[in-house]
Amino acid sequence: MQHGKKTLCQDIQNIYTCALQAVRPDTLIRNGLIYYPDNDVLAVKGRTYKLNKNVSIVGFGKAVLGMATELYRMIGHHVIRGVLSVHVGALSLSIDSTIFSSNNIIKVYEGAANNLPDESSERTSRKILEIVESAGENELVIALVSGGGSALLSLPCEGVSIQEKRKAVELFSQTGATIRELNLLRQCLSKVKAGKLGAKVLPAQMVSLILSDVIDNPLQFIASGPTIAQSLDIKLLQTIIEKYSPKLKEPLPSPVSAALESAIQIGSVSCPFVDNCIQNVLIGSNTMAIEAASAAAKYCGYDVIVLSQTVQGEAKEVGRGFANFAGLLLDKMRNIVTISM
Repeated sequence: MQHGKKTLCQDIQNIYTCALQAVRPDTLIRNGLIYYPDNDVLAVKGRTYKLNKNVSIVGFGKAVLGMATELYRMIGHHVIRGVLSVHVGALSLSIDSTIFSSNNIIKVYEGAANNLPDESSERTSRKILEIVESAGENELVIALVSGGGSALLSLPCEGVSIQEKRKAVELFSQTGATIRELNLLRQCLSKVKAGKLGAKVLPAQMVSLILSDVIDNPLQFIASGPTIAQSLDIKLLQTIIEKYSPKLKEPLPSPVSAALESAIQIGSVSCPFVDNCIQNVLIGSNTMAIEAASAAAKYCGYDVIVLSQTVQGEAKEVGRGFANFAGLLLDKMRNIVTISM
C-alpha cells in the first residue's frame, strides 16, 4: 500500500495514540476488573470479592492517581479509607486529583522529589502501612502499584533513618553496584519492600494491581515487590558487602551496617504469608502498548515487524539506532525494486 507524506504522519500519530490509550491507567483498571452492582461483587482475573463498604485503597507510583480515580468511580461507595503516595507535582498536573479533593475518604500525598525517597514519602508510607495492618477479617485492601513506587513507598527498617538508607545506596552505587544489587540492599533495609507490606494484611485480603515499568515484568522487582512473597538472597547480600565495602568512599552509617549484619546472621529475610490472602495481578506493561501499536499499524495497511519488547538504554541512542535501521531497510527495499524493474 502506498502512503503519502501527510497520510504517513497521520498514521504515525494514530499508531502512537493507540499505544498510549492501551496503557492508560483508567483503561487498565476497566479492563482488569469487573464490578457487578446487582450483588456487589468485584471480579479480578478469576477471583471474586464480596463488597460491603469494606474496601481500603493504598497506592504508590507515578500512575496510581489515574488508577485510583477509575477504581473509585467503579466502587467508590464501598471505599472506607485510602492513602495514595504520588510524585511531587502530580496533583497540580493531573485532572484525576479533583475526584479526591471533594472527599476525605482517600488522602493523596506528594513526595519523592527527583524520584528519591524522602521524609514526605516516608510519612505517607507509614500511613499506608497503618491501613494495611489495621484491616479486619472481612475487609479487602486494594493496592495500586506502578513505576516510581519504590521511592514513593519507602520505610526503613528499625533504627535506620531515610537519610542513612539513601546514603548507603548512594555509596554502593558510586562503587559500581548493579541495579539488582542495589535493589537487594533497599529490600533488606526496608519494612515494606520484598513482600513485607503484603505480609501485614492478614487477616484481611489484598488485591494488588500492578502496572509494570520493568522489562519482562518480574513482579518482585516492580516497586521492589512490596506485595510479592519472596525470600531475599542473603548469600548475595554478603557477597555485595564483601565486594564493595573496601571501595566505599566513606564508611556506611553504623545503623545500616548493623541492620545488614543482622540480616546476614539471621540467614534469611523472608515474608511467608498465606498465598490465597493476596492476589497479585499484572494489569499493564509495555507489551500491551506494543501489541496495540502493532494492531493499529496493521489496520492502516502496514506490514509490521516487532523487533523487540525488551529494548533498554538511553532514549536518544535507542531512537538513533531505530532511525539507522529504518534507513538501511529503506535502502534494501529500493535495491529490490530496482532489481525487479
